[in-house]
Amino acid sequence: MKRITSYLHYLAQDVWANFKVQRAVNLLSLFIVIFTFFVIDIFFLTKVNLDKLTAKTLTGFQVEAYFGSPLPKDLPERSLAWGRKKEVEKAELILPERARVLFLEAFPDLKSTLDELPENPFPPSIRVTFRSGTSLELIRRDSEELSKQEGVEKVRSNLSLLEKISGVRRLVTLVSLFLGGILLFTSFFTIVNIVKIVAYSRKEEVAILKMVGASNLYIELPLVMNGVLLGFVGAMAAYGLFRLTLILAPLYLGEISRYLSPLFESHSLPRGIFWTTLPAGALVGGLSSLTSVWKFLRREPSN
Repeated sequence: MKRITSYLHYLAQDVWANFKVQRAVNLLSLFIVIFTFFVIDIFFLTKVNLDKLTAKTLTGFQVEAYFGSPLPKDLPERSLAWGRKKEVEKAELILPERARVLFLEAFPDLKSTLDELPENPFPPSIRVTFRSGTSLELIRRDSEELSKQEGVEKVRSNLSLLEKISGVRRLVTLVSLFLGGILLFTSFFTIVNIVKIVAYSRKEEVAILKMVGASNLYIELPLVMNGVLLGFVGAMAAYGLFRLTLILAPLYLGEISRYLSPLFESHSLPRGIFWTTLPAGALVGGLSSLTSVWKFLRREPSN
């Protein structure tokens, strides 16, 4: 136990010594890691909120087909047939009188205007309500099928809005993968070179340790931990900066923040952002430092 405590004390001192040896480049590396994970956190939250917005729009999604004259005689049968589809929660046949009642329930102030009309302006329709979780492709297919039925004059739905949200979601995913990949590679490459610089600056000390019989683990672990801490601390600082940005943005962006709120809503910030980015930061730092240690210590002969 005493040996373990002694080694941990040495490890902490050596990691701090590694940081002090090249303080400027370590700080630069830390800044790059912070920027990388700050951008990743923003894309993560944006994608999560777009997923929520898509799910919310899909919940109780309705497509309504309006029929013109002459009315098909089999409207009740058509409504029942649509109601039997697996993806459909319910299908309603709404006759003109029922449509008038529903309109007045939604807009009671327009009753006098409606009473002045010589006849009921509402056409009969079939309103299809889809189950939660129904895919956009299936809704689009059913909407097209409904529009092609005999007697249908018009189909009303928010399908275009749903397609726009889905398009933005795909774009955000592609951009986040592309930009996130570039930034992660940059962080990886930076930490590799930082550990390389630190290793070379302490090359004589490493050679002496090898001469007195120190194991590779004893020599290399502080360098590996240097990379792990750079990644972990950078990811943690990025998350703190990310939270601070979400708090301060509405105060300084004013009206703009109101329009962006659906994308950056943070009242129920996903825990996955925290529990994914921090281990990812440590992993990037660890792999970077291991790569550097293997390449520049084990493969190069010591003098």
